[in-house]
Amino acid sequence: MKRKVVVSLALVLSSLASVPAAWSATTLLGSISAITTTLDQGTVTVTPPTTNSPGAFTVTFDNPAIATAKGLVVTLLAPGTTRITFTQAASGAYGSATRTVQFYVRPGTPTLGAFASKTVGLNSGSLTLIAPTSSSKGSWTFTSSDAAIATVSGTKVTLLDGGKVTITATQAATAEWLTAKTTMELTITAVTPTLGTFTNITLTIDSIAKVDLTAPTSNSVGSWTFTSSTPGVATISGVTLTPLRAGTTTVTAKQSPSGGYSSAKTTMVVTVLAADPTVGSLNDITVTQSATSSPSISLVVPTSNSTGAWTLTSSDPKVATVDGNNAQIIAPGKTTISAQQEASAKFGPSKPVTMTLTVKGTPTYAALPNLEKLAGDPDVVIANPASKSDGAWTYISSDPKIATVSGNSIKLGDAGLVTITLSQAASAYWVAGMTQFTIRVLGVTPTIGAFEPQSIAAEDTAAKIKNPTSNSPGIWTYSVLDEKVAKVVNGTVVGVAPGTTTLSAVQSPGGKYGQSNTVQTILTVTAKVAGATAKPTVSPSATPKPTASTSTGATSISVIVNNREMTIAAVGSTTGLKITINGVLAKIGKNTVKSGSKTVLATVGTKVIYMKTFKVK
Repeated sequence: MKRKVVVSLALVLSSLASVPAAWSATTLLGSISAITTTLDQGTVTVTPPTTNSPGAFTVTFDNPAIATAKGLVVTLLAPGTTRITFTQAASGAYGSATRTVQFYVRPGTPTLGAFASKTVGLNSGSLTLIAPTSSSKGSWTFTSSDAAIATVSGTKVTLLDGGKVTITATQAATAEWLTAKTTMELTITAVTPTLGTFTNITLTIDSIAKVDLTAPTSNSVGSWTFTSSTPGVATISGVTLTPLRAGTTTVTAKQSPSGGYSSAKTTMVVTVLAADPTVGSLNDITVTQSATSSPSISLVVPTSNSTGAWTLTSSDPKVATVDGNNAQIIAPGKTTISAQQEASAKFGPSKPVTMTLTVKGTPTYAALPNLEKLAGDPDVVIANPASKSDGAWTYISSDPKIATVSGNSIKLGDAGLVTITLSQAASAYWVAGMTQFTIRVLGVTPTIGAFEPQSIAAEDTAAKIKNPTSNSPGIWTYSVLDEKVAKVVNGTVVGVAPGTTTLSAVQSPGGKYGQSNTVQTILTVTAKVAGATAKPTVSPSATPKPTASTSTGATSISVIVNNREMTIAAVGSTTGLKITINGVLAKIGKNTVKSGSKTVLATVGTKVIYMKTFKVK
């Protein structure tokens, strides 16, 4: 009994092996996500979708200028986006199947060569940089990390001082490659000068107004500059030190590089003894109080050579109050802020220093309602919004064709949406303000006459549709029910083949009128007029031959078809000329297309100057 079962199973398998192709098993391909890679990868191996068939996969691309494939190995050619199609061949009982996804090639990161560090002597004066090798052709720029030691202009490095700097080489991005950068360390060798002493000094602020500084001795002839670490204690201009208040400051003497010597510096301490205080002035301040909050501002006390504490007060606490060095804004207005310094050590109290604090408020307004009106409605009169400011009001319309403003009166015009801006001018203690509302003016439905039956000849691009009568100036747009009979090309109804279809027309909004209702009629397309160019015959011959041409007087269009190449020529003016193949922008010259029906359409502005359909094998 067991042997009989085995025999029966073998017979079944044998029968399945001879199943006709029409009964073949269904090949099931799994889903696959879009593929993204970068140009610097060179080649990538793509993974096909999962499948229940053992059939081999091949890969093709819609745009072979971006990538090509051999088996599943893809060679990347240029950045861009194309579609990749995985095709699994039929195998045994399984039929063939395809799966198509987006394939993105992003710009790559260029590979840079060495940018070697260098050591040069300061006496060299300059150095010319050589950019690293790179897989990109992007332009190079160079920068220095310390402009006091070395500067870069183009590829020339100017050596200014001894030390080390980092030179950064940056390569600009191109269509194929991202930006890239690399660095090198530049060491500039120089002799360090030998400096003499720079002795500390003590000054009495009320007895010495200025002191001329003497530079230390040096075996370098480089020029000297002097700086003060605490300019509030003493400032320096050139070689002249001016004491300002009691305290200490460190004066740094720096010698510039010269004759192969590097820069050098040394310091001394300047002590300024106390004296009668010298108090600076305060600047007037104007602040703006927002509509929702009252700011707190920090007040800066006058300059002084005394360390005594300062006391600040406000003459009008209804405008602003003062706590320490902070002023709290209360309301729009004007107040006087007084600052007085207390006695400290040898310094007595200062005289009061004053400044004016002006507070300007931000006016607020209740929201104005948006309006909806009908074209021809009476004028709209608007009252000025309530405001604490007394600034003058002005109204502005965003579109005078829809609404014009005269004072508080708004006159309605054409249909549409307009924004009315109400602006309030600034006043003594208030900033300018603004509020807006919209008026939607609805158009009147136009009165449309009868849409008479229409008749045009096939391929007659000059045929005109006689529109229904209307009291609206709106533009008419059309649609055709059966595009095998007629098409709408750039707003013009063009006959394709003899027959009848339904023509629909709608009038766009215009002036005071809104969009019309859709009207329909019967469109009859008759045979093309005598003398029209015959439809082209495609020749499989390797020698191209012209299949169609037309002339507009100013521009002549001709098309040559050779297998899957459509060569388009234009003689005469090409200003404003636009050519498409099946709605896709084409170029003058060779255009590679797929097999099938291809319609070439040429227009200048809204005028159709050429339209022919070809059968490409």
